[in-house]
Amino acid sequence: MIRFKYRIDDRTEIENSITGGSWARSDYYLRTGVRGGASAGIRHPDLGFRVVRQPEGMTHFELRTRRVAAAPSAGGVYVGWQLHPGDDPKAGFHVYRATRRDSAGMRITKSPVTGGTEYVDAQPPASGRTYYRVRPVLPSGVEGPPSEWAAVELPAGQPSGLIATFQPTVQDGGMIPIFGDLDGDGVMDCVLRLDHGIKEMSRDPAVPVELEAFSSWGRSLWRRPLVWHDHAFGSANNVPVLVYDLDGDGRAEVITRVQEGDSVFLAVLDGMTGRVKRKTAWAEMATDFAKSSTRIHLAVAYLNGKTPSLVTQTGLYENEIFEAFDPEMKKLWRYESFAETSGSGSHHIDVADIDGDGKDEIINGTTVLGGDGKLRWSIYREHPDIVAVKHILPGSKHRQVFYAVESSVHAGAYLVDAPTGKIIWKSNRETDPRWSHAHTGWVADILADSPGMEMYTNRDGHLIKDTVLLAADGKVLLDQFPPGYKPVNWTGGLARDLISADGARLGRFNGKTIEPLAGRPNELGKGSYVMCADLAGDFRDEVVVIGKTPEGAQAVFVYTNTAPVGRREITRTADREYSLWLAKNIGGGYASYFEPEP
Repeated sequence: MIRFKYRIDDRTEIENSITGGSWARSDYYLRTGVRGGASAGIRHPDLGFRVVRQPEGMTHFELRTRRVAAAPSAGGVYVGWQLHPGDDPKAGFHVYRATRRDSAGMRITKSPVTGGTEYVDAQPPASGRTYYRVRPVLPSGVEGPPSEWAAVELPAGQPSGLIATFQPTVQDGGMIPIFGDLDGDGVMDCVLRLDHGIKEMSRDPAVPVELEAFSSWGRSLWRRPLVWHDHAFGSANNVPVLVYDLDGDGRAEVITRVQEGDSVFLAVLDGMTGRVKRKTAWAEMATDFAKSSTRIHLAVAYLNGKTPSLVTQTGLYENEIFEAFDPEMKKLWRYESFAETSGSGSHHIDVADIDGDGKDEIINGTTVLGGDGKLRWSIYREHPDIVAVKHILPGSKHRQVFYAVESSVHAGAYLVDAPTGKIIWKSNRETDPRWSHAHTGWVADILADSPGMEMYTNRDGHLIKDTVLLAADGKVLLDQFPPGYKPVNWTGGLARDLISADGARLGRFNGKTIEPLAGRPNELGKGSYVMCADLAGDFRDEVVVIGKTPEGAQAVFVYTNTAPVGRREITRTADREYSLWLAKNIGGGYASYFEPEP
């Protein structure tokens, strides 16, 4: 929430003022709290104190990229923060408050917070911009490095849980948000894919699909064209966008499909400028007999278990082509899913370590490839609309893959052993003629009394009226499960909550019905729920909604839960597989839900 910072990612250049003096300055500048100007044009060569090295045993000079979120709440100002894997499990946290970012702040916690990673400031300032940050406190009482500041405007003039708004420059057509840390400050920035009305079978709007990148506090950083109508049959399928740190410098790149002239490339863009850093030709489609296979997807995977690689998919319902590249765009392998595996592809590339060897496999729908690009196994059931790789069965040493298969001959729900491809159970058209097209679905633990995870899908394709909730062993928990609800980790309990399609209603499944829960993540009450993920604050999900501002403009809104949960968990983004999912979710294909494993 540093509103004046713009396209600057070097910590030494973020501020244009310095506290402190030197031999060349008068006593005035040596007083506590006095700042001197240090603009680029008139910077004094010896203004301010300069630390040559950090004193041993001191942590006051080091900032840690620990996410902190601050938002107005019913009890005052809610402050939530990340717990990292390297944090001492017995450590507490002190919370600091300030009215200026260049001060150390005032500690407002009498004793370290230990129950959760949250705090409510019950007596915040009445007005003005107020900053909050936290410092870990070891059992010995020694404080660790401070986090960055999170800011809130008081008095609150917005819904209490609204922590970010991203409003694109262009208002025609639809948009999709992809989140990642572009500037390396540990806070999620946002890249919007703007389709300008380019959809399947749409007219040519005479403008291309574009990207617009935003800082975490909603400032537009850059905007650029990607692909034109003749190469973007449907932007949700033909113009994938990922945000991920490929080179390990802490700042994410944007990986996407870029058209130059009449050629289309896989390109890596600089996250802060949008300029092309590297590119290589995108694979041509093999066939399109069905006139609907022009679907193109993109993912990041750790094929060797150590460094990220890029994986592209061209084609979906027939003769898919997969190619893998290292971060420097050197081609690693190519796999042609022709003949018996043709049409296996899903609506996104799924990436998972299915055998626990530390290397990622590539899930081409109902077909799985090894990290070397060779066929590992296939269940030969053609195209699935839903794919999820998890520890679904309780007590199993292996992970499983859940499929909701569309293809009419094989339509149904399948649970498959991930390392081998052996079908564990199935409910499909072979024994139940109601299955014509499994179209929607998800996997999540929404019922604590039911061992393992639950699976939701439907039997009647796009109608989505014949729905079913299945237990981990394949038994039907509820026929005609209420449609439209999706899992969300909003309240932070051991079982997932459920959220409505508009993001304004919460519920919890009790084994028979969905019981309403208090609160509404989408406090504006308008718009449509897009996705949820651990984007800010603690381990719980933030809810992302596309709607209208009070002035009527399209925008993306991000809400966080300001109700304390009283328990702590490691941030979800510390998990590699979660980070890979977040990098591509909704940008690399259709949206999905990521259920953390026990």
